[in-house]
Amino acid sequence: MINNKNILLTTAFCILASTNFAQAEALKSGAYIGVDAIRSYVKHQYLAEDTPDELAEINGARSSAKSNGFGANLGYRFASNKFFIAPEIFFNYLKNSAKDFDYANDPAVVNNRLEITHSYGAKVNFGANLFSKLNAFVNIGTSNVDFVFTRYNQNTVRNSMAQFVMVYGGGLSFDISDHLTLKASYDWSQFSTRYDFNVEKNRILLQTIKMGIAYNF
Repeated sequence: MINNKNILLTTAFCILASTNFAQAEALKSGAYIGVDAIRSYVKHQYLAEDTPDELAEINGARSSAKSNGFGANLGYRFASNKFFIAPEIFFNYLKNSAKDFDYANDPAVVNNRLEITHSYGAKVNFGANLFSKLNAFVNIGTSNVDFVFTRYNQNTVRNSMAQFVMVYGGGLSFDISDHLTLKASYDWSQFSTRYDFNVEKNRILLQTIKMGIAYNF
């Protein structure tokens, strides 16, 4: 049975939300440029297709790392009343380095690293003004992710690679004034690639949390 109290609370929430949206402010169109502080989270998972016997035990192994970085973005907001579409280009300096799980138990190569250095790309934000100066948005785009696999052996070997991936995310922004906006956002990407030999396929989950400020022209 549906609880009457829950019905009243849900109805009250809907009325409050619709009232706030009715009081939302009309947005302005214009170009913007911003900078971000970034916290990145990367998870690597080893997925061998034809696993040699010596690598069978680490098939499905995981490794993860966190790091702090920074970024920049440039875009244009096309606004219509309380809604907006904002295409933008971006650059993220991540420098996220994780231990190579393939050789984690081998002291001779314990320093092998899987490192995502930076990413850049373009995305489109779709959003609306919720109330007063607060806006919410979701986005979709594509990004070129640059990464390096470093193998410490008798000779140090660095394999540098890049891959285009899809990016999904969302966030909130707050217009401090006509020219300054605070932004908090979350972006997510998942893809598969090969760091080293053909048998070494890896699934990578890349997540970024950004806190930034933008100047509106």
